[in-house]
Amino acid sequence: LSIAKRFITKLWNASKFAISHLQDIDFSETPELLPIDRWMIDRTNQAIMKVTAFLNEYEIGSARHEIDELFWKDFCDNYIEIVKSRLYEPEIHGYAERRSGQYALYYTLLNILKLYAIYVPHITEYIYQEFFKQHEKALSIHLLQWEKPKDIDQELIRFGEILKNAISDMRKYKSENNLSMRTEMDVLEIRCEPKFEKWFRHTEKDLKACANAKEIKYKS
Repeated sequence: LSIAKRFITKLWNASKFAISHLQDIDFSETPELLPIDRWMIDRTNQAIMKVTAFLNEYEIGSARHEIDELFWKDFCDNYIEIVKSRLYEPEIHGYAERRSGQYALYYTLLNILKLYAIYVPHITEYIYQEFFKQHEKALSIHLLQWEKPKDIDQELIRFGEILKNAISDMRKYKSENNLSMRTEMDVLEIRCEPKFEKWFRHTEKDLKACANAKEIKYKS
């Protein structure tokens, strides 16, 4: 029971946070997406494809595990923490950059709710009715179809994995040295192949805010 309650609470809180930053979302045009936002969307699409394949084989437990990985690790532990400052402070990060984050946040959360709807039909429906219905028009989340993604950019997926590792290493360093996660760092070091450095440079403001780092250095 405690595990189930923890999950429902997490889903509710993550949704509440996201929706609070989506009240002014503009659907009139698709914004130019930052690499980290493109990664979150592609990672969501990758999960949809995997979950669909599992369910077609009646692998209900494996499907649920895949959704949990997407929700807990990618969305909550990493993406929300990375994009948070950009959503709160567009005057620092840029208003176009905030719109990029809003777009990815909306897409990801809606599809996470669609995926979870077969497991927790009531809470997903409640969240849908509270916010998404006004934009999606369908009377119920249970009447929406899943996305049918075709192409997943594997380079973006790899970029996301490197980024998650960098954040994990940062948290581990602070924890092992009894430092608060908000403790300022002089340098955040990221090990990545040179081809990914351009994407990381587009993500620097987010990463500096997430790690509270003055500077980011790259090592191949």
